[in-house]
Amino acid sequence: MFQANAALFLYAVSPVHMGAGTAFGLIDSPIQRERHTEHPSFAGSGLKGAVRHRFAQLDGWKDGDLLNRIFGPEGGELYAGAISFGDAQLIAFPVRSTKQGFVYATSPLALARAARQLSMMNKTGWLATTPIVAAGKCSVASDSSLSDSNLHLEAFQYAATVSEDLKTIGKW
Repeated sequence: MFQANAALFLYAVSPVHMGAGTAFGLIDSPIQRERHTEHPSFAGSGLKGAVRHRFAQLDGWKDGDLLNRIFGPEGGELYAGAISFGDAQLIAFPVRSTKQGFVYATSPLALARAARQLSMMNKTGWLATTPIVAAGKCSVASDSSLSDSNLHLEAFQYAATVSEDLKTIGKW
């Protein structure tokens, strides 16, 4: 039973790729995706392995016993570590925009999933309800990316309104 939990938000500043484990030849090129939504995701086990690898390189963490107690053994021993990672889920994705280089786009589905995960961890400050957006319309946190009250993403145009809810999420 876990005694504590934390929400971790990953912000990629360069392209990121975690393979799906279905290599063709020497390269594992398919992207990990959730089966039910097809959204890109990072498996918790991959995140845990990456964090363990980084900790093993830090001074003061050369003690393999401490790493094994926190992250679990790498070998065949049968016990789990003290820390567990859930799968990373997509909340926002950069999309090309005509007014700015790109904007971060999200959806009511992605926001509702994040709200549900955070509520299970008793984290407060996120939106209590998920904003509803009609077809062909969108909400924006700022009007700086709009042209005549419209948002242009890739080849699509959306009638936009500024949303205080999205400002709250951005600050959170």
